[in-house]
This record gives sequence, C-alpha cells and structure tokens, in this order.
Amino acid sequence: MGRQNLKAMKEAPIIPILKFQSGALPFKVQTIKDFTAEQDEINEAPHSHNYYEMIWLIKGHGTLYADMQEYTIESNTVFCLKPNQAHQFQTQEEMEAFVFSFSDSFFRMDEYDFDRAYQAGLFQLFTESRIIRIADEMEEDMKEIVLKMIKEF
Repeated sequence: MGRQNLKAMKEAPIIPILKFQSGALPFKVQTIKDFTAEQDEINEAPHSHNYYEMIWLIKGHGTLYADMQEYTIESNTVFCLKPNQAHQFQTQEEMEAFVFSFSDSFFRMDEYDFDRAYQAGLFQLFTESRIIRIADEMEEDMKEIVLKMIKEF
C-alpha cells in the first residue's frame, strides 16, 4: 500500500448503514455480488461503515486493507470489520462470498433475548480476530444455513 493509499485510509468516508429499508431489521445478509452491485460507489476506495460487517469468502482470494495493515484473504475465511474502521477490500468477479451487516441495535432488540455470553463472544471476534478460518467439513452446512437466511431475509 503506497503512501497515498495510507493517507486515503486515514481520511476514509463513513458509509451509513447499508440503505436498510424503514421498518426492517438492523441486519442484512447478501451475496458479495449483490453487495458490490448495491455499494459499487465504495468498492474501489478506502471507507468505513457505522455498522459491523462480516464477510465469509467461500471461493476466491482477495486483499483486505484495514488498520493500516494488509491481509491476504483466501477461500473459506471470515473477516470481521468494526464500525468506523477504515478499510478497503479488493473484490474479484469470480469470488463467491456472503456479507453480513448489522448495527449495535441488532443486539438490543426487545423481542429477541440474546444470551450475554454469545454477545460477548461475537464482540470478541471483532476486537481480537481479523480472519477466521472455516473448517472444510463445515462449509456445506454453513452455506446451506446462509442461503436459507438470504431467502428468509
């Protein structure tokens, strides 16, 4: 990453919560293709969000720039981005991935009782881990669940 890119990372614009429709849950799940089509204006430049984002790269590889670091992302990995964390993810046409986006309010919804241990574990992912490797034997089951989530969403 050159000096110019580092400066751009420091001055990255904040993108508001993914154009969630009014009345919708503060949560969104979609394929990387749908995500990049919806967010094409931010795909090429460093930026940040005011929400959490998890991207599960199923097939392909890419480069993630976050916190002034460069990370190589490979198949079957998940990476986590916190709100207001400047980053840039270089996508490729042949990538297969899912993008999960959610706000703080997702955890505070009255009609859902999130166990504090699960909530703490999820927040720990965003503070301690950047990249999580998914076991190959779990891929198909997880993919099936995510496709059902997209259908339900």
